[in-house]
Amino acid sequence: MTGTDEQLPTAGLSELLPRGLVYTRQKNLPRAAIHSPDAAPQESGVSFPELVRLTSNPENRLRQSIATIPDLIIHSAAIPPADAGLQAARQAGIPAIPYHIALAHLINASRGLCIAGTHGKSTTTAMVAWMLSSSLAPENTDSEARSNQPWRASFIMGGELIAPLPLSQPDTTKATWHRSGSYIEGDWLIAEACEYRQHFVAYKPELAAILSCEPDHFDCFASEAELVEAFSKFAARVQPGGRLVTAADSPLALQAAENARAQVETFGLSMGNAKCPHWQARQIQLLGAKSRFELFYCGKYRASVQLQIPGRHNILNALAALAVTEQTGCPLPHRIQALASFQGIRRRFEWKGLWRGIHLIDDYAHHPTAVIETLRTARQIFGSRRIALAFEPHQVSRLQALLPEFAQSLALADQVLIAPVFAAREGNSALQHTLIQDLAQRVRSAGIPTEVCGTLDHLRSSVEHKAGTIDVLITAGAGHIDRIHYELSRRIPRHSQTRRATGSLHLDETGWPGAVLSRTA
Repeated sequence: MTGTDEQLPTAGLSELLPRGLVYTRQKNLPRAAIHSPDAAPQESGVSFPELVRLTSNPENRLRQSIATIPDLIIHSAAIPPADAGLQAARQAGIPAIPYHIALAHLINASRGLCIAGTHGKSTTTAMVAWMLSSSLAPENTDSEARSNQPWRASFIMGGELIAPLPLSQPDTTKATWHRSGSYIEGDWLIAEACEYRQHFVAYKPELAAILSCEPDHFDCFASEAELVEAFSKFAARVQPGGRLVTAADSPLALQAAENARAQVETFGLSMGNAKCPHWQARQIQLLGAKSRFELFYCGKYRASVQLQIPGRHNILNALAALAVTEQTGCPLPHRIQALASFQGIRRRFEWKGLWRGIHLIDDYAHHPTAVIETLRTARQIFGSRRIALAFEPHQVSRLQALLPEFAQSLALADQVLIAPVFAAREGNSALQHTLIQDLAQRVRSAGIPTEVCGTLDHLRSSVEHKAGTIDVLITAGAGHIDRIHYELSRRIPRHSQTRRATGSLHLDETGWPGAVLSRTA
């Protein structure tokens, strides 16, 4: 297929395309989003044409605009087989493959660096991308400087950087930029490796990390043994001569790493008299919305590291990012300097505004472990202030399997509001109502005021009525819970003590970036 992107309909990308594959626009390869079939790349029966583009019209009425569709469709798990667009494509003889197969072609044709694990994939992928891509500062854009940067890396991730990569002259580096992905002329490609339906087994990275391994996708793995087997297969796919780094405090991740053919190194926090991990954080300081630690490798001091994002879990993410990039050739001082300016990604403890004196924060947490880390981080920043958690369970199967753990994690808040289950691919069921009531009762039994909200509108209304009784509102979930902030943001100019349009940035006593915007004369 020929022609430019401007000649093709490109709206409605959330339906069939990902934000993160801007990478492929420069490479003239497909853009795609995640999907779930169980085929390996060699089994897909589809090879990439030299030039492949994929588009849909704003309403995703593929069947009505089939003449504009290119050679290949790459579809996500959110698109069911019965989707009218995919049916129209099949009738027209247009091949369709899932996202992880397309991504495997890209990774396996590059020097791949993959980040796997139950928690922290998006943030750690973003950290790695920030370290390896932010070296392309304006003073380093000449051809000689580029040739001396073998670590130059493109990246594809599911999250979205809060701040764009610090590059003011992208055209001079033949780079295409986006907050969720970029293409840079070079050998490395950084990508998330999701365990969902064993998708990551299709990848053959040179470098990889396993951040954690916990039961999570209960519609895919019937047992813990099946989960470990999947991670073991991924570990074995890391190329001999490459390197796999894994969490020292995750027994299942360590078990999976035993199957690796590549060199294995561990990362973790100070472990007392136990065997120390290769990469270790010592003298940890949690400083409000920031943190600092000393980096050690094999017992020897390497550097001091400062982060602009809060939380013990982000120290672990930073350790993994530093460890997995050690073999890229990127100097350690540059990687540490880059980390010091990293501001995180959207929907990961993201500060959304100040409304009626309430700090609004959004987080993607939809697993008990993630909820615990989110609330611990909130305590680190806000101390004894009154914290309300608005939680939207994600999938009935996960809620059912982890109900006691969810109850324990939610009870770390001062107040809890529970939204309906975001069923996603499972669909709605009568069971979810029983589970929600059971969850609420368990949290109440722990002495925490808990309200079940029948809709997100109900939840928003409850938040409005609670103004004055809470200091912090955290929305947690992987569904639509973040929409609450869009509704409340309409009220921020009226109810906030300050106005963003006329304000200047200050830090309040929490040290939270942008937490207070005070009016200036």
